[in-house]
Parts: sequence; C-alpha cells; structure tokens
Amino acid sequence: MTISAVAENKKINLDDLEVQIAKISRRNIQIEICFEIDIMIAGALTKREKILLFNSARKCDVGELLSGKFEFDYRLAAKEAKS
Repeated sequence: MTISAVAENKKINLDDLEVQIAKISRRNIQIEICFEIDIMIAGALTKREKILLFNSARKCDVGELLSGKFEFDYRLAAKEAKS
C-alpha cells in the first residue's frame, strides 16, 4: 500500500506492482523471524522512480510496529513478462 500511495502522490504511473512476502523462521540459540520481501515494479519508470518507490517500502511504518526479533530482507526483483 505504501508504494501505491507514494506513486500516486508523486504522479508515477505503475503498470503493475507485485509484492511477495515469505516468513522464514531461523533456529540458532533462539528463534528469529525473517521476512523476505520481493518487490516487482513494472512500467516505464526511471531508475530514480524505482529507487524512490523501493525506499518507500523499506521505510514503511508497519516494520516499526512489529516487536520482537525481526529481520526484513528487501530485494528489488524483476518480473517475468506475461505471454
């Protein structure tokens, strides 16, 4: 939702946006939770626009609301073309 709101505010046209989140539990001495977040942004966007949208997701308030031992692994991913 943050990416869409920033795109609308900055007048950036998104053809397609997809976010996939995987929750990974790791066991070391204690249990840790890692969220792997792949963000696929489609459209004729400049590198600056993609970075702006990607950074808006990384700074989303939801991450601040979670408590405990969490890790977020953000990656800008390429989306396969539809046939």
